[in-house]
Amino acid sequence: MTIQWMRLVAQGRCKNVGIPWSEEEAHAVHALSVPAEYVRRGCLTVEAWQEMKAKDSSGEKTLEMMTDEELMKLCVDKGLSVTPDAPRSVLLEELNKPEEVVEEPAEKPKKKVVKKKAKKK
Repeated sequence: MTIQWMRLVAQGRCKNVGIPWSEEEAHAVHALSVPAEYVRRGCLTVEAWQEMKAKDSSGEKTLEMMTDEELMKLCVDKGLSVTPDAPRSVLLEELNKPEEVVEEPAEKPKKKVVKKKAKKK
């Protein structure tokens, strides 16, 4: 039987795929009841969580605080093909990539066509 890391991450039972909580992080999640999303962002105390929560509610949502459905919508708006099977980490990775600038090639100078005159015999 294999460990289903994505399920553990979604349930807040580990930090990320293949990465368990450290002792401090586990204490924040389980003993202090700090939401896993905030612990993943570095909040290890209730005070730090409240500060970050207030900061988040005052402005625009960061990608990390968006729901999976909101991330999927952003991907579609950006022109990316995604399916509901795409993990949250992949959606975030794709949205954080810088957009590629496609430069159109400059027009090539037209070659001069010189017609040769036929030689007289």
